[in-house]
Amino acid sequence: MQKNLRRIFIISSVIASVFLVFFLIYLFAFRSDTSPSVSDSSSDQSVSDVDVLDGEEETPFSHQAGSIRVLTSVPVLSAVFRSDTENILYYSVDGRVTEIDSSGSIVNVVSDGAVPDIVGALWSPDATKAITRLSSDDGDRLFVYDHNTQSSTPLRKGIDFALWSYDGSRILYKYYDSETKERSLNVSFPDGSDWKKIADLSYRLVSVQQIPRSSLVSFWNYPNGFEETKMSVVGISGGDASDVFTSRFGADYLWSPDGLSALVSSIVSRGDERLSLGVINENGGQYRDLGAPTLASKCVWSSNSIYVYCAFPSSVPAGSVMPNDYLSKKFDSRDTFWKIHVATGKKERVVALDEFSDAYDAVNLFLSSSEDALFFTNRSDQFLYRIDL
Repeated sequence: MQKNLRRIFIISSVIASVFLVFFLIYLFAFRSDTSPSVSDSSSDQSVSDVDVLDGEEETPFSHQAGSIRVLTSVPVLSAVFRSDTENILYYSVDGRVTEIDSSGSIVNVVSDGAVPDIVGALWSPDATKAITRLSSDDGDRLFVYDHNTQSSTPLRKGIDFALWSYDGSRILYKYYDSETKERSLNVSFPDGSDWKKIADLSYRLVSVQQIPRSSLVSFWNYPNGFEETKMSVVGISGGDASDVFTSRFGADYLWSPDGLSALVSSIVSRGDERLSLGVINENGGQYRDLGAPTLASKCVWSSNSIYVYCAFPSSVPAGSVMPNDYLSKKFDSRDTFWKIHVATGKKERVVALDEFSDAYDAVNLFLSSSEDALFFTNRSDQFLYRIDL
């Protein structure tokens, strides 16, 4: 009897041991499958901790990025999204104007008359007019073309830079008086009438942008890595100009749609190649570094002014002076694409590294009305591309 009991005890112990071993194996496997990976645990890593310019591994992103698709088979100038039709307008390099839908299908040939000397265009906010730049033997000339009336109005000589006011009712332009040698910032109706000087300019190359949802106009010396950039503001009706933000080399700016913030791109030190992107408030204060190595001209704001979508340039040659060498087209960059939450600085890729089949140097970025797509022109081939968001 005792022998049988001992045998039963031994068999029971063996069975219990086997079950215990299997349970431990199962428990270990389960914990291994569900525990965070190294990459998951570093999801809050900022881009400043990752050397994007040297092509390091990507920081994790929170959603599956879309692929990059080409939309045009010809080079384009000044593509723009029409919110009223959800279509895209662009000039071809020969001056013809085409309208396509967001997938690239041609909807309408707006103008099939060639303008062989066109070198640039800037659309009005409602995309019915454009300030066009035409080259000639005696220098570039600017015209305002109305696509509704199919009429063109030349702007007077001495105007070498012009853009639309925020509501499109007027144009802002830089004028050089060849007799007095004075430069000024002016405002007028699109046909050049009722013009008024609003500020004197002390530099030859200037960038101008009206602050959205305001009557203020901001202007600054064109970004140069050897010079500090000074942004000033003045009322669109004139008055005293005031300095808003200074002390950064090679700086450029991009105002948010609500006019309460502006991106500031600059370089780390005079004559440097290292880029830095930050943000300021409408008064030029509360500067915050976003830890993003890019140019303001390679970004676009979301309509709610919460996010910016940016192309981060890489392949910047060692010893370059930024942004000079890039703006003068001494090299093409190889960009990666990111979404940045401006308030927190949190970044996520919108295109995974394994989605790239070619190199892209993105300029003229814009979003669809629903912000489900990002569009850009590739400076390398001048074709228009789309990224699904």
